[in-house]
Amino acid sequence: MLKLSDNNRLHLSFLAKQNENVVQDFCRLAWDYIAKGVNAKLYTTTAQKLDISPQDLQHVVEALVNLLLEACKHKISLPKLKNSLAVLDFNQKQAETICSFYTAKQADINNVLLAASVHLPMFKDLEWRTQAQLGSRALPVQMTPKILLNLKLDNNTPDNILLQTDPANLVHITQVLETALSISLIGHSLCYKYEAEELKPCPNLHPNASIGIEELSGRWHLSVLVLDAATEDLEESEVCVTGEVALINATHMKQVWDMYTPNKANEPIGTLELSVNVLDFGRWAVRTPLGAELMATVFGYEMGCLMVAHCGWHRGNLVHLWTAGVTRETSLTPALRVRLSSILLENGYEPSTTKIITWSKC
Repeated sequence: MLKLSDNNRLHLSFLAKQNENVVQDFCRLAWDYIAKGVNAKLYTTTAQKLDISPQDLQHVVEALVNLLLEACKHKISLPKLKNSLAVLDFNQKQAETICSFYTAKQADINNVLLAASVHLPMFKDLEWRTQAQLGSRALPVQMTPKILLNLKLDNNTPDNILLQTDPANLVHITQVLETALSISLIGHSLCYKYEAEELKPCPNLHPNASIGIEELSGRWHLSVLVLDAATEDLEESEVCVTGEVALINATHMKQVWDMYTPNKANEPIGTLELSVNVLDFGRWAVRTPLGAELMATVFGYEMGCLMVAHCGWHRGNLVHLWTAGVTRETSLTPALRVRLSSILLENGYEPSTTKIITWSKC
């Protein structure tokens, strides 16, 4: 789903009531707006033909421009764009007209976005050295290590930034950056943007009380990820995720998830570490690397597969974030896919309002 404001949706509803020829005219107006800006004279002439005010016509053009820009920013595929247009009440012919225009002008729109974007400095190189103070008049025997960093940026002109830090801060900075990189490498799938109305309440699930924490140790593979969405959607991720669960004691465990591409399983491209406290049978408190705490409910446990629903706080309400289906098997076979689907349906998950991400090529 494209992220559009209520005003954009309202103005696009006018366009959805027009025939495909009018929609095509609005696509031309949208491109003229992107390339040249507002054309008041043209809007006045066109508005008279449609029996609306020039201001209303400009609002419709701007709403269509915003839709096209959002689609280009997020590199939306044609099937997903058609689904988004269907949600906005565009019929098949109207959607095909907009999609054809989107395909023809996508490269040009991207060039306009690139030209209008803020040019931030780019990383070029990093030099470092360690220095230590071994003693002073006040403290004859001490060891105070410092790390000096020379950060080189590639801007319009070469730029060097000198930094100084201590080992503890450097480790923390490294962990935060590695976590951010790990999340970004999963791709658009896990960086899915929710519309406000798509955040559903945390599902009322019956936790699996029969599973013991000792049964969870060992290797797991992420096979299915379920997100709330406005419409049904299915996506196949190209990044594999494999986790190792280690027990710390009877109520605490550590999960380490490695992300890698299928052809290089021995070379992880990112690692995510989660700390888990067992609150009760089938209920966990999950601490993320950035300090947030999620509530997790374990359900649908069978030999070789497990479902875990994760919820978090949003504006004072406990909402559903995602539900993960993990398996002992590396690949998501058809039989395993059917089993996981059955577990979801039995626990009240509605396919028509669900985005499902699968990992079947790992």
